Amino acid sequence: MLKTNFDYRILQDFYASKPDISSDEAEDWIKYRNFLKSGTDLILTNTSISALPGFINDLTTGRGNSKLVSKPEPLEFKGNRIPYEYRINETFFLNDTDDKNQSEFRKNNPYFFGFITDHFNDFKKLALLKKEDILSVRDNNAENEFKSWDELESYLLPFSDCIIIDNYLFSKRNLWGKNIGKILAKLDKSATVDYNLLIITYKGDNNEIEIAEILDFLDELQLKGNISVIVTSKIEHDRYIFMNYMRIKSGTTFNYFNQKPEPIVNTEIEFYPYVNPKYYKKSGIILKHIKTCVDRVVTRKDDSEVDGDCYNRLLIFK
Repeated sequence: MLKTNFDYRILQDFYASKPDISSDEAEDWIKYRNFLKSGTDLILTNTSISALPGFINDLTTGRGNSKLVSKPEPLEFKGNRIPYEYRINETFFLNDTDDKNQSEFRKNNPYFFGFITDHFNDFKKLALLKKEDILSVRDNNAENEFKSWDELESYLLPFSDCIIIDNYLFSKRNLWGKNIGKILAKLDKSATVDYNLLIITYKGDNNEIEIAEILDFLDELQLKGNISVIVTSKIEHDRYIFMNYMRIKSGTTFNYFNQKPEPIVNTEIEFYPYVNPKYYKKSGIILKHIKTCVDRVVTRKDDSEVDGDCYNRLLIFK
């Protein structure tokens, strides 16, 4: 599950601002509480558990497998930069009211931040609470809910590492620009720092998918990430985009749109934020299988199968 560094002053504000049970915010407040209670390993900073008031009992009971620890000092980071030693899926809820500092934290790091000035809404973004988690993709425009890859932008969360796996992502050259090209452009735009990107696809029944052509296409996009590509045998049936705080799934290829662009498939795109520890766990199971397959391909050292160092922190398990 995620690990959340949470300043005690925000915890005080959280309980002090508990809405009336009949208010519109009550349901979201409870989801926030449940996340802190059993959806994340919680590190309370700027306090000690022994010094906490009565409401701490609400957090110490019913935690399941999630951990709760405290640190007496507030978190402080030189230059508003998070050291590399932190896990890529940690979150930081900080007692910082300065707009400039908040902006610098978000600009300088691939982590998710919440701040005391607006932490409730920050949590909503992390949990995608105001977003539909499943959207229909239909070649009948009247029933289609995912109109273009522009809609992906509002779902994206900070990330340092990304893996895209789709057997037929490059099967039709005329669809690259309107689909994987658009996806990569949205990812690159949302990334605040350099990132690791691993793309995995199927080599084709007759080895017709050539890695050189894919690399030429990617070069034209001028992405700022560390890009690796694997063209090999089939690894996963479903299509995924994995990032630090979420997984995106498609029942069929991510090649949704033609040149116009109009939808040309009938499927669903699904969003799985890791505030739900079940989603985090299931993603880990898939990623461990992907790691085994990637290691096997990399070991063969075949230039027709792999380009790049294939370094991706999503495939590091501790």
